[in-house]
Amino acid sequence: MLLLFREDEDGGLVARRPRIRDRVMARARANQLDRKLAAGVPPESAPALALRAGQLVSPGMRRDLARSLEILVGAGQRPRSPRPAVPLYRQRIVRAAADLDELVCRLRCPLPPSARGIAQVSVLLSDGSGPLYLDGSADDLHLALVEAIHQLGPAIL
Repeated sequence: MLLLFREDEDGGLVARRPRIRDRVMARARANQLDRKLAAGVPPESAPALALRAGQLVSPGMRRDLARSLEILVGAGQRPRSPRPAVPLYRQRIVRAAADLDELVCRLRCPLPPSARGIAQVSVLLSDGSGPLYLDGSADDLHLALVEAIHQLGPAIL
């Protein structure tokens, strides 16, 4: 069970369970919180960040993100459909296939990952103006993947 801590007026720590309002805010502001976590804001700096970090590092979330990356790599390697549901920058995805596979491996690793690394993956997948989707994106996909891989730590299967 997750506990949230705050300092009382005497400088001591007070623990409390997350309120429903905290949980709703963490879900409703997931993209914004992911961006903060991806940038390195410590999860313990706000209740919503702590809750979102807990959601991100859950096995289910890691499994979903890994599966999304696998689907993305497969879609990037298939011929472009006449009406793609999601426009992909296929050449970039094909060139980054090894890094994307490594990221999948890290997400599936049984060791506890960092919320920052998983948030970076979440932002990468959800940013429609990012390097996975937009030809004109200023972001470098390789650098983004290498940073996320580094943040997730070693892969041990």
